[in-house]
Amino acid sequence: MNKRVTHNSRTNYRKIAEEFAGGQVYVAFDTETSGLSCRTESIIEIAAVKFDCNGIIEKFSSFINPGKPLSYFITNLTGITDEMLCDADDEACVIKKFLSFTGKDTVLIAHNAPFDIHFVNAALERMKLPPLKNRYVDTLPFTRNQFPEIRTQEEGAYRLENLAKRFKLKCGNNHRALADSVMCMKLFELLVKNQEEKSNTSQKLLKSILSEL
Repeated sequence: MNKRVTHNSRTNYRKIAEEFAGGQVYVAFDTETSGLSCRTESIIEIAAVKFDCNGIIEKFSSFINPGKPLSYFITNLTGITDEMLCDADDEACVIKKFLSFTGKDTVLIAHNAPFDIHFVNAALERMKLPPLKNRYVDTLPFTRNQFPEIRTQEEGAYRLENLAKRFKLKCGNNHRALADSVMCMKLFELLVKNQEEKSNTSQKLLKSILSEL
């Protein structure tokens, strides 16, 4: 099972920031799916961006043929049509490519990560393969921790597309996997930078207090 970076009031976000500065490699990823349930629906597009503190290393993006027509709602939401998927590879082929791209030592990054993780793991189960074992960081609770004040400012304030607008993270079309992966990467970088600034401020304050003792 995944070794999630647990998000609660005691989460060590300073350690996450330190790992990023220390050269840890990450994979920000996103899925577009044929519906909400990973048991009855499947991934129709998956994309990822591999990066570290020096920038993007490489990108991955692929459609997946779900073997059935998409609903009007999904096509309207994502802009993905049956015609775009008819010649795409099947689930097993694409997920294997995604695993190869991701590797075993990267830390996964996603917004509302359990949704995407569950869909990938459901695909792996159908392929009779073990679930993802990578650690992962969910940028949703990370954002809530770093910017609690925006919770009451608007409905859906912590949705990825709304955060992108708020922080001016220009990445392309919403609800397309590669654009959302890049958006998630940029959000993670912003959160890490904010945490670093908080840590530096706390250290300066502590030094100031100790110098007065």
